[in-house]
Amino acid sequence: MKKFFLVAVSVILIFGICSCTAQKESKIPTFDESGLYSGFNDLPTDYTPEKAVKDGCYVIVENSLKSGKDAWERFVKTSGKGIDSFLRIVHFIDDMPYYTDLYYYNGKYQTFEQNHELGLTVGTPFSLLRRLDGGIIHEQSRCLYVLTDSTELTHYDVSSSLLSSSIDTITKIPFEWLSFTVYMEVGS
Repeated sequence: MKKFFLVAVSVILIFGICSCTAQKESKIPTFDESGLYSGFNDLPTDYTPEKAVKDGCYVIVENSLKSGKDAWERFVKTSGKGIDSFLRIVHFIDDMPYYTDLYYYNGKYQTFEQNHELGLTVGTPFSLLRRLDGGIIHEQSRCLYVLTDSTELTHYDVSSSLLSSSIDTITKIPFEWLSFTVYMEVGS
């Protein structure tokens, strides 16, 4: 009887843990009564890199990825199957957290950003998450990850837009560069 009880409790705990993980990964954006994104409302004021790692976030400290490459790969795989997905990115600069929530829901990718200088920024919903290979950035070959609706957008289009100070060279194809992904390659 004790064996049965221990097995039953173990199974319940495993399903409980799995369901928490599944809920986090299939999270959809939440909004308050006035229609503003409310996903950052529950963040503690004393958030640290250690807490962010424990929470399963993609964590950058200064200019180095601390944790989250596996969470990114899970997000890409899950969203690529058309399943609603969520990834929180926390970038600590001088111990100050800057947040980005990346969602795939209802067939669209969208970002929500919260930082102390700009407040809340809501990204444009796009249907594609694209990896663009090629090009040299800071003397290293880099891939770029972007949200877009275009299959025509190239690495050159994006890198030219990011490096240009001239409006004439900026691509006419809308996109949002996922800048946090560059830290996956730093040091590798």
